[in-house]
Amino acid sequence: MSHQIIISVLFFILACYLGVRVICYLPVRRGWKWLFFLVCLVASENFLIHRLLYLTGQLAAAPQWFSLGLSVAQAFVIVLALLSLAREAVLVLWFIIGRTFFKPRLSDPARARSLWLKRMGWLSLALCGLAVLITGQGVYNAMQLPRVEAVEIRSPHIPPGLDGFKIAQLSDLHVGSGFDASWLKQVVERTNALKPDLIALTGDMLDGRAMQMQAELAPLNALNAPYGVFVIEGNHEYYTSYGDWLRYMESVSAHTLLRNQGVMLTVDGAKLGIAGARDILSDRKRLPPELDALAAALAGADYKILLWHRPKQAELAARAGFDLMLAGHTHGGQFFPGNLLAAIPNKFANGLYNVDGMALYVNPGSCLWGRVPLRLGVQSEITLFTLRSEAGAGERGEE
Repeated sequence: MSHQIIISVLFFILACYLGVRVICYLPVRRGWKWLFFLVCLVASENFLIHRLLYLTGQLAAAPQWFSLGLSVAQAFVIVLALLSLAREAVLVLWFIIGRTFFKPRLSDPARARSLWLKRMGWLSLALCGLAVLITGQGVYNAMQLPRVEAVEIRSPHIPPGLDGFKIAQLSDLHVGSGFDASWLKQVVERTNALKPDLIALTGDMLDGRAMQMQAELAPLNALNAPYGVFVIEGNHEYYTSYGDWLRYMESVSAHTLLRNQGVMLTVDGAKLGIAGARDILSDRKRLPPELDALAAALAGADYKILLWHRPKQAELAARAGFDLMLAGHTHGGQFFPGNLLAAIPNKFANGLYNVDGMALYVNPGSCLWGRVPLRLGVQSEITLFTLRSEAGAGERGEE
């Protein structure tokens, strides 16, 4: 709860900043300025509004049109703030350069101030217009179905029997964050059409109480792969009712939930070990799971895959002896400059990495967190992995 209060305070400060540095300069009447400021203030407090009106911070508790509309407005506030901060940087540079190399043309301070206010007004209006365009493009990108990203994992550790084995990864679906069951059904159909041998869901499946969202989650039951559909938890599974989510997973026979567990599969004579680690929120001290014990449970596997929601401590997975780790959590930053900053708290932001000899893939999210429905420079994706043995014949993929 403390981090939610901090976020609300920060967004309040952000709205006030926009009021002082953008809205007050707009060349419109004062009443319209106040109205615009109030809209930005309400939109910035998306979580608090849901908490007050629906007694929960979860988007799934509110009507879809309300949640999505408020989230889009909040996205506009974020974009406008980023543009305004960029303008501040330019103004500071211009102030430094101007005072150094240029003499002021107007000697009358009152006239110079009037001209400055006029220019700031039109510049602020331009920023608002640009923010509308960028937000519109970002929301449009976010509403599209996830693209299919094909990734080959090549390693001498992959036995010939696994050469061409296909794994589809879905991550961070956040069902209940403004996307309905019909949208999720299309994602499932696109995933099944890839004909993967195995499907992995790497956490943050939903935002809300699972047993109350069975209709929204129902399309996931149609996911189908010969070697199974494996699910792990993310941090969002803990934010409403983890026990409720467990009860839901027990009722879904189509999925296999891996909670610090491993499964051994036999594929064309090769042994494939797949394990799922619990999120650090499962421990009060936020310690990582015992990966060594988890890897030991898969002793004898020719190739070991770990599903772990957060990529930050991938080095621990590599040290435990896993060959491939599939993660999510970061959303790839979703939009600039988040795509550049996502690696700071997570170490790994998006895509394929080599971590001490272990392949790590960070999925940027198959959907997005509904509170910020923006995708700019980072597309949502369904990742299709094909295992390739550098010693194998590569026949399986052509079958």
